[in-house]
Amino acid sequence: MAKKLFPRYLSKGAKGRAVLVLQGFLLGMNLAVEGLIPNGVYGSKTAKSVELLRIRAGLPNNGNTMFDQPLKRRIKKGVAE
Repeated sequence: MAKKLFPRYLSKGAKGRAVLVLQGFLLGMNLAVEGLIPNGVYGSKTAKSVELLRIRAGLPNNGNTMFDQPLKRRIKKGVAE
């Protein structure tokens, strides 16, 4: 069985291909904060960009910067478009 690209969640400190794909997605959605460079490291700029995505997806603006299951579900439904 193939390993899934995304784990259950990504948060600050995560590294790897899944983070790199997420960063590319954020750039493509024009939600990346200034200076975000796709480098595969979930740092403060990736976290802030995810926070913007969460707000755009209609999730509570509570400072959560995690790319988690509720956010993934919203994106799959097209809410974040």
